[in-house]
Amino acid sequence: MKWQPTLLQVENGFGPGGTRHRLFELIIKVVTMRLTRPTSALLMLTAVSWLTPAQGVSPVVLEQVDWPRNAACGGCSVLQFGMLEIQLPPALVSKIFIATSMAPSVHLIPPDGDPRHDVVLSATPVRGLVDKYRQKLSANQFLEQLGHPVNSADPWAKIRRVEGLDNAIRYTHTARDKVHAYWIQSTPPSSQYAYLVVDNAPDVYSLSGALTPELYAAILANLRLVPAP
Repeated sequence: MKWQPTLLQVENGFGPGGTRHRLFELIIKVVTMRLTRPTSALLMLTAVSWLTPAQGVSPVVLEQVDWPRNAACGGCSVLQFGMLEIQLPPALVSKIFIATSMAPSVHLIPPDGDPRHDVVLSATPVRGLVDKYRQKLSANQFLEQLGHPVNSADPWAKIRRVEGLDNAIRYTHTARDKVHAYWIQSTPPSSQYAYLVVDNAPDVYSLSGALTPELYAAILANLRLVPAP
């Protein structure tokens, strides 16, 4: 076997040459052996793959999904929050807690009683959602635009980051009658965020915390719009 050093130059993926590009060059002396066995080629390909810059994960885009089907909810508690009437299965929510010192919100406590696993249902004015980003859009227009990936120089890139799209694994939208539901599914199970938008309503409702697919489906399945008592 004869050992022969060679020079391997790896570029960082920003493109060849040019003073306007930030180029980084990693020069590594790779010692190769002239082996007759086919595994040598495989080893070289593996080494090159380790040195190749990792490709970024595809940005999350807004997906259209079906609204959950209505289902009988025996023993459910009925909660009305604003104009939303929600049926809560006891297997998913065992207690409802309302904090008097906070903005209008309801804590949905799971059967394990652990407040770290609760889901907070709250409401905020539509303008409060979009005006903080200086956007002259309706709630639906804002949340739809949020689902369109943009380049890093676009102002919407920062908005997507603030709203958690950078850490999301999925972003879905579903609608029935006048209600639209948007769910930003994050990697941490306790950091979920969903918006419920009612056409022409002054407020946007949100669900945040340890929202599970089961609870999300249960809330939407039998959701009704009713006037305040």
